[in-house]
Amino acid sequence: VGDDQAEEAISLAVQEMERLIRIFSRFDPASPLFVLNDQGRLAHPPAELAQMLAAARNWHGLSEASFDPTVLPLLKHLEEGHQMGIDPDPKELAQLLELVDTSAIIVAAEAIQLGKSGMGVTLDGMAKGYIVDQAARVLEDSGIANYLINAGGDIACASRPGSNPWNIAIEDPAKEKRYPDVITLRKGAIATSGSYEVFYNQDRSTCHIIDPLRGVHRPALTSASITAPTVMEADILATTAMAMLPAQGLSFINSLPGRECLLLDPFGAAYSSRNWA
Repeated sequence: VGDDQAEEAISLAVQEMERLIRIFSRFDPASPLFVLNDQGRLAHPPAELAQMLAAARNWHGLSEASFDPTVLPLLKHLEEGHQMGIDPDPKELAQLLELVDTSAIIVAAEAIQLGKSGMGVTLDGMAKGYIVDQAARVLEDSGIANYLINAGGDIACASRPGSNPWNIAIEDPAKEKRYPDVITLRKGAIATSGSYEVFYNQDRSTCHIIDPLRGVHRPALTSASITAPTVMEADILATTAMAMLPAQGLSFINSLPGRECLLLDPFGAAYSSRNWA
């Protein structure tokens, strides 16, 4: 592949990423997801959004509701309170938890319907992975056999035959300039979710990681790194593991063939799945 072909492939991949962001953004009033959240119903949804919500329903069931993108009402309450310098209201959070239920979303080709008034969907725990997967598909369709795409810890990579694999370091949640682990990937996906970047109260105990079953919580983990066949799946599983206790998360990942994890807790302990690289 020549330089011109590579530059064209990268340009096409970026265009595809930008197109999908316009569909999945929960902040852009013109996005289909924003309209769905605003009106509770979206007629003639883009196929990508319907596919995303169908996948969310599937993982919601497989994780026994530990993965649930309908936590948006809780997340918005946290974000708004943080902007005003107010700690979360436990009573209001408990009321908002009643709206968290991905199984109440009705997905059909002609329309998507939120089954409860006041529900909202955030795809923060899966859309970035899906977007990276599609960018990788564009590169491969353009003849690119050697690449690494890193979108804030959501990574897809491939190595052409005869070349070295990619070395990928796991970030240290304590920011002490050490790596808890470094893995090699020839072709695959990895995503990391952590509780050490975004906080919503003064003592830094409430972060953007929400337990869909019990509401806002102090995560028992500081980060979860997952390898999986696709970045979207790795993204979903990392988000799910962060909502679980370490033993529960480890058991869940070990139950999924071809998926591996490295879980880190606030005390420096690491928990790895059976075949973590």
